[in-house]
Amino acid sequence: MLKTFITTSIFFLTLQLSAINYVIFVHGKSSSNHNGVGTTDVNNYWGAASGVVTGNKIFVGYDGTSDPTTYGTARAQTNISTALTRYCKVGNSCRIICHSAGCYATEFWLSTALGGTTASAKGFTSPRLLPWQVLLVDLNLPVH
Repeated sequence: MLKTFITTSIFFLTLQLSAINYVIFVHGKSSSNHNGVGTTDVNNYWGAASGVVTGNKIFVGYDGTSDPTTYGTARAQTNISTALTRYCKVGNSCRIICHSAGCYATEFWLSTALGGTTASAKGFTSPRLLPWQVLLVDLNLPVH
């Protein structure tokens, strides 16, 4: 029993020590295509505003002229799903900073993608953390 407890404790401690904190940026409506999920701010939507936070930054871009509630190539829902699945599971934590339609797209994904289940049922948990803490911020950035 003690051996099982120690092994389990070491497992959870390892998960906590290896967790990565990410800041996910989701842009708003734009006349430009900012498509991509990764460490590059495609077409520099966020500009200097992304510098207000430190740490591991992930940019979620999509075709800013499209409906932010749709899936497909260069679509907001596809790229939000990709980012949150890639970076916000397995003990990692995420904060989401969004602007305008990016907030709408993020809220839409959070309310529909889980399919009526809990986040933990979809694997978005760690031993002690909910993997994302939504921080909806309208930075009043100009529309590109």
